[in-house]
Amino acid sequence: MHFIQSNSGSIVRGALKEALPENAFSMWIDPLKFVSEVEGLTVHFPNIMHLEQFQNRYLEDVKKTLRDSSLNDDVLLKLDNNLNKEVLEISLPPTVVPKKSYSPTVVKNSPHKIDAGHHFSFDEFIVGPDNQMAYASCLAVAKEPSKQYNPLFLHGDTGLGKTHLLQSIANYLLKEDPHLKVVYTNCESFTNEFIEAIKGHTLDVFRNQYRNLDILVVDDIQFLADKRSTQEEFFHTFNDLIASDKQVIVSSDSSPLELLKFEDRLISRFSSGLVATIESPKFETRLAFIRHKCEFLKMNFDESVMQFLAQRPINNVRDLKGILITLNAHVQINNKMVTVDLLQELFPQYFKKEELSTGTVEYEHVLGVVTSHFKVRLQDIQSKKRPHSIAYPRQIAMYLLRKLTYHSLEEIGAFLGGRDHSTVQYAQVKIEKERLNDVKVEMLLTHLEELVLRKSCE
Repeated sequence: MHFIQSNSGSIVRGALKEALPENAFSMWIDPLKFVSEVEGLTVHFPNIMHLEQFQNRYLEDVKKTLRDSSLNDDVLLKLDNNLNKEVLEISLPPTVVPKKSYSPTVVKNSPHKIDAGHHFSFDEFIVGPDNQMAYASCLAVAKEPSKQYNPLFLHGDTGLGKTHLLQSIANYLLKEDPHLKVVYTNCESFTNEFIEAIKGHTLDVFRNQYRNLDILVVDDIQFLADKRSTQEEFFHTFNDLIASDKQVIVSSDSSPLELLKFEDRLISRFSSGLVATIESPKFETRLAFIRHKCEFLKMNFDESVMQFLAQRPINNVRDLKGILITLNAHVQINNKMVTVDLLQELFPQYFKKEELSTGTVEYEHVLGVVTSHFKVRLQDIQSKKRPHSIAYPRQIAMYLLRKLTYHSLEEIGAFLGGRDHSTVQYAQVKIEKERLNDVKVEMLLTHLEELVLRKSCE
């Protein structure tokens, strides 16, 4: 039998601090709040990504610690974004486009530095649920290179901010210690330099340049595919630096295991450290970017229209930036206001055909369909009741409101019983996963969406 003790949270925190490396504890455990309650231990999380990482990595260790201490091993994971507001309020990247030259600048008798035109910093990077792990990992490496995440492998589709983060690491390190030997380059430049060294019989110079660094940052490593000689050279460079306790950071458009035409030993090296993913920007990230960019451009942009644009399936911030620049030019030339109709006219590729021909979807359309289908009352969905017969329809309603309306997470949460926006976000992620993995859920949601859209036209 287990007994509840008031210090179960302290016991778990202490055990994790002792067992985990300092950086890992600082990143994943320190921001959390542990609360001992009658039914067990409740752990509060700043966002869904943090919750999922904890669940996958540390939950079983926590339960074992509780059992070993003769405590109740029931653990409740709870979202509470108030724990980490400052992370979500980081400002956005500036509109100045950096120069395209990626070759490291080599100054005689001086450390190697990245091109002076590369000025990205961590302060200019917007952090959201889709990139928080990558951001936190890069910042940890910048603050303590070679201490924890070595190598660091960052991957994600184009236009998501990989280059921004890599350059931020290099710039941060050089600002903290101008005497560090730091090289930021991309795969194409590394390959070209290697070929030129072979042609010019200067391989010793090339190897000395890259194997006597403190920090090596290489962007777009996927372009080494099928380049056996260059892979061989990079493999030995990589090994020499890691063996000398020097930091290596690499980025790619795919994970190590998905790299095509790479030697197994190189894939193994990439996988030996931390592999961090940047995902496509979700609603919150897109909305924050739009707000910042509109403020910079001094665009007359109503908040509801911003939210409407943020709901579009725009897969990267680079495309979103292009849309806003195009929109701003159109508004200035034609002296127009930014409206939903104008967005649909200029960017029809981001709107479903049925959206262009239907009315505006509102709360009553979604909730009317959900309450009717699940045979529940609106007041129950808005209540604090948590049985599955009520909680599941509530999550379905949150999902549909997020997908079919331009109301924010905060607005939906407030309407559905004053819930926190992270609760709505969790429901959105949960139902979307079910939709992808269960054909019955897919059929149900498609049917409900059709009913909602039909109601909006009545």
